Amino acid sequence: MRTPDSGLATEPSDLDYAPDWAPRAMAPEEHAALSAYLDAPSRRSGSASPMTAWASVVVLVVLGGFAYLGLQSIGFTRLGVQVGLLSLFIAGILVFRALRLHDDADRSGRAQREALRTELAEGQVEVALFDVFAAVRAEDPRHPDEPGYFLQIAEEHLLFLETNPLIAGPLRDLVARRRFPSTEVLVARTPRLNAIVGLRVQGEPLPVLRTRAVLAEAEYWPEGGEILSGRLETLDRHLREWGKDRA
Repeated sequence: MRTPDSGLATEPSDLDYAPDWAPRAMAPEEHAALSAYLDAPSRRSGSASPMTAWASVVVLVVLGGFAYLGLQSIGFTRLGVQVGLLSLFIAGILVFRALRLHDDADRSGRAQREALRTELAEGQVEVALFDVFAAVRAEDPRHPDEPGYFLQIAEEHLLFLETNPLIAGPLRDLVARRRFPSTEVLVARTPRLNAIVGLRVQGEPLPVLRTRAVLAEAEYWPEGGEILSGRLETLDRHLREWGKDRA
């Protein structure tokens, strides 16, 4: 028997864990959410910040200032010229690297959107029903209004769901009505990119055990819909280990 009031349902077992992704046609609300997402301007492209180009200019100006000060203090001697040229060389490398990362992230974001448009045109998703035994809410300090949830779906497996733009509205509504997390969660994803486009609850409300801040610099923020090996009891250690593995 489940005990949602305790925040932990009956002890999970890996024998119970067998996610069966079944194909079906995309529901109207899933189609509408994906279509609206693709028609909206991209707010984020990969991991690059939209301020990357301006930050690069600032770095160039600052290091250029150091170069000038070096020439002024040391004089236009051989050493002064070397210091100035070295500062400008470092600035150039940093600017090139920052702009290159920004450009790569933009290309990746565009490619992902094109792939999603193809999946939208095909109109197919995969769905699976998960039993959830416990849940921990995760927050990225950079985006506190976009939490994620680690859900224990088997003894050694976790399902991660995040507040992505495709399910943000329904997920926030379910959380506000205290319907999510739930002891049963139906997830719909696209077949190729595995983008989560649908989320429904079919069980009893399941309170979160705790809220945990995830430090992006040192820990791992999974992809939405990712299934990971681990337990909520040792989540802190898992996050650090996953972060090192993906560094």
